[in-house]
Amino acid sequence: MIIIGIDPGKNGAAVAYDGCLKIVVRHCLFRKESFNDFLLKIIAMEKEIKIVIEQVGSRPGQNAKSTFTFGREIGKIEGIIEANLKQEEIVYVWPQTWTSFYSAFFAVVKGKKKSCYAVEKIFPDNEEVRKIKAHDGASDALLIAYYYSRIDVKKKRQGISLAFSRKTNN
Repeated sequence: MIIIGIDPGKNGAAVAYDGCLKIVVRHCLFRKESFNDFLLKIIAMEKEIKIVIEQVGSRPGQNAKSTFTFGREIGKIEGIIEANLKQEEIVYVWPQTWTSFYSAFFAVVKGKKKSCYAVEKIFPDNEEVRKIKAHDGASDALLIAYYYSRIDVKKKRQGISLAFSRKTNN
Protein backbone atom coordinates (compact mmCIF):
# COMPACT_ATOMS: atom_id res chain seq x y z
CA MET A 1 0.00 0.00 0.00
CA ILE A 2 1.21 3.49 -0.87
CA ILE A 3 0.42 6.21 1.65
CA ILE A 4 0.47 9.74 0.30
CA GLY A 5 1.11 12.29 3.01
CA ILE A 6 0.10 15.83 2.14
CA ASP A 7 1.21 19.05 3.81
CA PRO A 8 -1.01 21.70 2.19
CA GLY A 9 0.92 24.72 3.52
CA LYS A 10 2.69 27.59 1.76
CA ASN A 11 5.65 25.32 1.04
CA GLY A 12 3.30 22.38 0.61
CA ALA A 13 4.25 18.99 -0.69
CA ALA A 14 3.07 15.43 -1.14
CA VAL A 15 5.16 12.35 -0.46
CA ALA A 16 4.33 8.80 -1.55
CA TYR A 17 5.52 6.36 1.11
CA ASP A 18 5.44 2.59 0.75
CA GLY A 19 4.44 1.37 4.20
CA CYS A 20 5.40 -2.25 3.44
CA LEU A 21 8.87 -1.57 2.06
CA LYS A 22 9.34 1.46 4.32
CA ILE A 23 10.67 3.59 1.48
CA VAL A 24 9.78 6.90 -0.08
CA VAL A 25 8.65 6.20 -3.62
CA ARG A 26 8.24 9.73 -4.95
CA HIS A 27 7.66 13.29 -3.81
CA CYS A 28 6.04 16.40 -5.24
CA LEU A 29 6.72 20.02 -4.26
CA PHE A 30 3.52 21.88 -5.16
CA ARG A 31 5.36 24.96 -6.45
CA LYS A 32 7.49 22.88 -8.84
CA GLU A 33 5.34 19.97 -10.03
CA SER A 34 1.71 19.36 -10.86
CA PHE A 35 0.00 17.41 -8.07
CA ASN A 36 -2.28 15.83 -10.68
CA ASP A 37 0.72 14.45 -12.64
CA PHE A 38 2.28 13.19 -9.41
CA LEU A 39 -0.94 11.41 -8.39
CA LEU A 40 -1.40 9.80 -11.82
CA LYS A 41 2.15 8.38 -11.65
CA ILE A 42 1.43 6.86 -8.23
CA ILE A 43 -1.90 5.42 -9.42
CA ALA A 44 -0.07 3.77 -12.33
CA MET A 45 2.32 2.12 -9.84
CA GLU A 46 -0.06 0.99 -7.11
CA LYS A 47 -3.70 -0.04 -6.76
CA GLU A 48 -4.05 0.44 -3.01
CA ILE A 49 -3.55 4.08 -2.04
CA LYS A 50 -4.37 5.94 1.15
CA ILE A 51 -4.33 9.73 1.21
CA VAL A 52 -3.49 11.44 4.51
CA ILE A 53 -3.94 15.22 4.58
CA GLU A 54 -2.99 17.53 7.39
CA GLN A 55 -6.26 18.99 8.72
CA VAL A 56 -5.83 22.74 8.76
CA GLY A 57 -7.83 25.81 9.57
CA SER A 58 -7.27 29.53 9.83
CA ARG A 59 -4.62 30.69 12.25
CA PRO A 60 -4.81 33.62 14.66
CA GLY A 61 -3.64 36.80 12.98
CA GLN A 62 -4.20 35.45 9.47
CA ASN A 63 -6.23 37.84 7.32
CA ALA A 64 -9.32 36.82 5.35
CA LYS A 65 -7.59 36.93 1.96
CA SER A 66 -4.78 34.54 2.97
CA THR A 67 -7.25 32.21 4.72
CA PHE A 68 -9.40 32.11 1.57
CA THR A 69 -6.36 31.49 -0.67
CA PHE A 70 -5.21 28.68 1.62
CA GLY A 71 -8.68 27.10 1.59
CA ARG A 72 -8.80 27.35 -2.18
CA GLU A 73 -5.48 25.45 -2.47
CA ILE A 74 -6.75 22.67 -0.22
CA GLY A 75 -9.92 22.50 -2.32
CA LYS A 76 -7.81 22.04 -5.46
CA ILE A 77 -5.90 19.18 -3.84
CA GLU A 78 -9.11 17.48 -2.70
CA GLY A 79 -10.68 17.96 -6.15
CA ILE A 80 -7.71 16.34 -7.88
CA ILE A 81 -7.83 13.41 -5.47
CA GLU A 82 -11.56 12.86 -5.90
CA ALA A 83 -11.35 13.18 -9.71
CA ASN A 84 -8.65 10.52 -9.94
CA LEU A 85 -9.41 8.16 -7.07
CA LYS A 86 -13.09 7.39 -6.98
CA GLN A 87 -14.19 5.55 -3.84
CA GLU A 88 -10.84 6.16 -2.14
CA GLU A 89 -10.63 7.13 1.47
CA ILE A 90 -9.06 10.40 2.51
CA VAL A 91 -7.81 10.63 6.06
CA TYR A 92 -7.42 13.98 7.83
CA VAL A 93 -5.12 14.36 10.80
CA TRP A 94 -4.63 17.45 12.96
CA PRO A 95 -1.10 18.86 13.19
CA GLN A 96 -1.14 18.52 16.98
CA THR A 97 -1.90 14.81 16.62
CA TRP A 98 0.82 13.80 14.19
CA THR A 99 3.48 16.12 15.64
CA SER A 100 2.96 14.69 19.16
CA PHE A 101 4.01 11.31 17.69
CA TYR A 102 7.46 12.83 17.03
CA SER A 103 7.83 14.80 20.27
CA ALA A 104 11.20 13.18 21.12
CA PHE A 105 12.69 14.43 17.84
CA PHE A 106 11.00 17.82 18.00
CA ALA A 107 12.41 18.45 21.47
CA VAL A 108 15.95 18.40 20.04
CA VAL A 109 15.48 20.94 17.22
CA LYS A 110 13.16 23.97 17.17
CA GLY A 111 11.54 25.86 14.30
CA LYS A 112 11.02 24.85 10.69
CA LYS A 113 13.94 22.40 10.61
CA LYS A 114 12.53 20.07 13.29
CA SER A 115 10.70 17.97 10.67
CA CYS A 116 13.83 17.78 8.55
CA TYR A 117 15.77 16.55 11.59
CA ALA A 118 13.15 13.87 12.40
CA VAL A 119 13.15 12.63 8.79
CA GLU A 120 16.94 12.39 8.76
CA LYS A 121 16.92 10.29 11.95
CA ILE A 122 14.00 7.99 10.99
CA PHE A 123 15.15 7.39 7.38
CA PRO A 124 18.96 7.66 7.47
CA ASP A 125 19.70 5.51 4.39
CA ASN A 126 16.85 6.28 1.99
CA GLU A 127 18.04 7.84 -1.29
CA GLU A 128 14.75 9.64 -2.05
CA VAL A 129 14.73 11.11 1.46
CA ARG A 130 18.09 12.76 0.83
CA LYS A 131 16.37 14.78 -1.90
CA ILE A 132 13.59 16.06 0.36
CA LYS A 133 14.99 16.28 3.88
CA ALA A 134 15.95 19.96 3.50
CA HIS A 135 12.42 20.96 2.44
CA ASP A 136 10.17 21.42 5.48
CA GLY A 137 6.91 20.87 3.54
CA ALA A 138 8.14 17.58 2.05
CA SER A 139 9.52 16.50 5.42
CA ASP A 140 6.15 17.24 7.04
CA ALA A 141 4.35 15.28 4.31
CA LEU A 142 6.63 12.28 4.84
CA LEU A 143 6.15 12.40 8.61
CA ILE A 144 2.37 12.55 8.14
CA ALA A 145 2.47 9.45 5.91
CA TYR A 146 4.81 7.61 8.29
CA TYR A 147 2.62 8.56 11.27
CA TYR A 148 -0.42 7.09 9.52
CA SER A 149 1.45 3.90 8.64
CA ARG A 150 2.41 3.35 12.28
CA ILE A 151 -1.02 4.25 13.70
CA ASP A 152 -2.86 2.19 11.07
CA VAL A 153 -0.85 -0.93 11.96
CA LYS A 154 -1.44 -0.39 15.68
CA LYS A 155 -5.20 0.17 15.20
CA LYS A 156 -5.55 -2.91 12.98
CA ARG A 157 -3.86 -5.05 15.64
CA GLN A 158 -6.31 -3.74 18.23
CA GLY A 159 -9.34 -4.02 15.91
CA ILE A 160 -10.16 -0.31 16.27
CA SER A 161 -11.29 1.85 13.36
CA LEU A 162 -9.51 5.15 12.77
CA ALA A 163 -11.55 7.89 14.38
CA PHE A 164 -10.14 10.68 12.25
CA SER A 165 -11.00 9.36 8.79
CA ARG A 166 -13.89 10.19 6.52
CA LYS A 167 -15.06 8.67 3.26
CA THR A 168 -15.11 11.02 0.28
CA ASN A 169 -18.49 11.54 -1.35
CA ASN A 170 -18.57 10.03 -4.85
